[in-house]
Amino acid sequence: MPLGHWGTEMKKQNFNEITYLGKYPVLVQWCTQNGKDFTLPQSTIDYNNLTAGEKTAAETRFLATTAGNCGELANYFLELTGAKYTPGGVPIDHIEHVLTQQPSGVFRIHLGKAHTFIGIKSTDASCQIELLQAWQGEYTIDDWLKRGNNVFTVAEFITTLKDINDAVKFSTASKSLCEVNSKGKLKAPQKVSCFGFKSIDASLIKTCFSLKTLYDGHTESKADKYEWPM
Repeated sequence: MPLGHWGTEMKKQNFNEITYLGKYPVLVQWCTQNGKDFTLPQSTIDYNNLTAGEKTAAETRFLATTAGNCGELANYFLELTGAKYTPGGVPIDHIEHVLTQQPSGVFRIHLGKAHTFIGIKSTDASCQIELLQAWQGEYTIDDWLKRGNNVFTVAEFITTLKDINDAVKFSTASKSLCEVNSKGKLKAPQKVSCFGFKSIDASLIKTCFSLKTLYDGHTESKADKYEWPM
């Protein structure tokens, strides 16, 4: 599997944890390391008065010491407002039907309550399904993209989702679907507990559009608010 169109473009745009988390965690880390209470307004003023080079150094330090957040990364691309886990899991036949019938779009999948990730469905036969993910405490989006392969055919992807819920096959499926250098291993078979799909025109989905960094200050990241062309 190669690295897909979105992954390739995200690397060019230097997409990282700061992009989808905003500057808030950088500020928190900077305050902690400089003996300041980040809940006080003065700490924000101090941080904002840093030079561009000092801010870059703070961001570089943060990126070197953090791991990704699967939920926030997925929120950045596709929020599931009011979505709930499906008792007994989402039927794989339903997911297969949607991915077969819908020519292009973005979807989000929860594996049990263990992990969530984003998929890009494209009309490009060489890149039918492209996965984007990070994993809290395990790996970053940059680690995932450095894996160099995040593309599946629809058939391969559906088979892998089925295997994820198989007591014998789930370990191999986990490696294919979500592991990076042995990090992000599923501990047990998982059902797809939540699935959401957002259709997007094929002309817009084939290549990644500009991905903006969330503004300074913590906010719940809602992709519809920021990035989706309507």
